[in-house]
Amino acid sequence: MKNVSRVLPCFILILSAIFCRSGLAQQPGDLDLNFGTDGITMLDVNSMGLDDRVNIVYVFEAGDLLIGGRVRTAGFPPYESDKLLGKFDVDGSLVTGFGQSGFSIINLDEYSQSFSAIHVTTDGKILCGGTSNQSGTYQFMLAQFEANGQINSDFGVDGFVYTTPIMTGGVLTTMTTNTQGEVLAIGSGGSNILIAKYNSDGTLESNFGSSGIINLDYGQIESSYDMGLQTNGKMLIVGNQAVSGEPVDALVSRVNSDGSLDTDFNDIGWINLALSDNIDQCSSVIELADEKILVSGITVESEISSFEIFAVRLMPDGSYDSSFGTNGIAKYDIGAGDDYTTDMILQPDGKAIIGGSANDGNDNNFCLIRINEDGSLDQSFGNNGVVITEVSTGNDGIASMVLQADGKLVVAGSARVGTNDDIALARYHTGLNLSVNDRDEKP
Repeated sequence: MKNVSRVLPCFILILSAIFCRSGLAQQPGDLDLNFGTDGITMLDVNSMGLDDRVNIVYVFEAGDLLIGGRVRTAGFPPYESDKLLGKFDVDGSLVTGFGQSGFSIINLDEYSQSFSAIHVTTDGKILCGGTSNQSGTYQFMLAQFEANGQINSDFGVDGFVYTTPIMTGGVLTTMTTNTQGEVLAIGSGGSNILIAKYNSDGTLESNFGSSGIINLDYGQIESSYDMGLQTNGKMLIVGNQAVSGEPVDALVSRVNSDGSLDTDFNDIGWINLALSDNIDQCSSVIELADEKILVSGITVESEISSFEIFAVRLMPDGSYDSSFGTNGIAKYDIGAGDDYTTDMILQPDGKAIIGGSANDGNDNNFCLIRINEDGSLDQSFGNNGVVITEVSTGNDGIASMVLQADGKLVVAGSARVGTNDDIALARYHTGLNLSVNDRDEKP
């Protein structure tokens, strides 16, 4: 007879390995080993060994993913790039039937090209927003694709729309759509924040601002990085504000649906978050269910040599919410060097995940932090609220995040391989088990 006391522990170890591999034993913040290779997908898009960059990730209800960014085509000045749109299956594998072998790469003979925003229309068309540089002038650019990744030539002119928002040009940061199906694109140019409003066919909405363009001048030098559309149709815009020789401050603004500043917000329509005596910058904004406003970004004091991440919660009128952090402000110092944040997602339970990168003293790694509704780190997530993932041996960083229908978190960004960047996606367990309607999906 076999020695059961020796066989049973071995059997338990085998079962444990199987459960761990299948994800059953994984905890919130752990990589999902059923995604890509051990939770991570990395690709050199055109196998040229040049920089590839992801700026945005979009998730379909079925869990498949779109990524937008750029692929570099010349590794020396002027560092020419093509616009990149790619599709991945729910498990992180490339959908080779999309575009050409999984990617649509757009070369418009421009100096620098990149997609920074993606929206899928109700009829399945894929609308991408980005920046074009023709004849030395930056322009807002929209491109529309069929569901299979081919250009929709019925949109704009042969599938493309170019807008020069002001004479000196403008860089498109992000975009969203309102309940009427109109496209709202924001960006920066001429030291101001710019908003363009388009009809569904790509034409500018002539009744919005000056022929479809709003030029917001706050009196200093402003840049925009994110926009959130409130349920009442108002726009939340965040970025930074600077005066030559003065500290850079984080900027939060609320704009009415007609493009005018909402004076119910801090009396003037915007607030300057002076969180330090040096540099502050907002990167993401979300409207909460109670109409409060959650903002995340980076800050650094003059006497401190490295950036840290901040979160601020504001009341609907623009005042600080004293029940969050310390007088409305929470700061998180994660790595030994600079910490950066590029995106934020709100979970249906009220917790928020902030993503970006953290420097360990040698290089940057993927960084996630999850915070409770009061701004404290969620101790049940990763290592006391923090997850650090070394995707490569070089610098890695998260650019964009989405929640899939089952509550798992997908992040997209870049990872340094040798002397160049590859696109990188990773999927994490969150402890959530969601239906499609539970997700907070940022436009």
